[in-house]
Amino acid sequence: MSLKKISEEKQNKFFRKKDLIIYILVAVVIAAVFLAVFFSEDNDAPEGIRIIYADEVIFTMTIGEEGTILSDVVTREKTYFGYRITVATEYGSNVFDVNVKEKTVSVESADCEGGDCRHMKISKKSDSIVCLPHLLRVECTDGVNRPVSG
Repeated sequence: MSLKKISEEKQNKFFRKKDLIIYILVAVVIAAVFLAVFFSEDNDAPEGIRIIYADEVIFTMTIGEEGTILSDVVTREKTYFGYRITVATEYGSNVFDVNVKEKTVSVESADCEGGDCRHMKISKKSDSIVCLPHLLRVECTDGVNRPVSG
């Protein structure tokens, strides 16, 4: 490298004013998007659920209300955070925890062999819980027992 090129490079600043303006604008846009996502209202929370056993609806609920038991295999009890729904069929037993404040449904316990459903949770309208050995499904509804497509 020639001495002329080296002296020119030394005179060039690492950041020019135009570069700094662009970097600041990009940082502001990223911060605005982050804040909009982080503080936005959660409109994706489920409004209601229904439990289906062997293709038959056995329980429906608008989250925050008691719900409707449509089969003798379902029991419901009030808890501190919401409701505990127990489904005991000839194939086994599942206990679902409905948290009214957080608008979530999770599997508290299941006596099926695989136990995969115990890791499932409903926190968005697009979520569902499936227990294949017990022929159970928990789906989100729009609060009126119509399934949410999503």
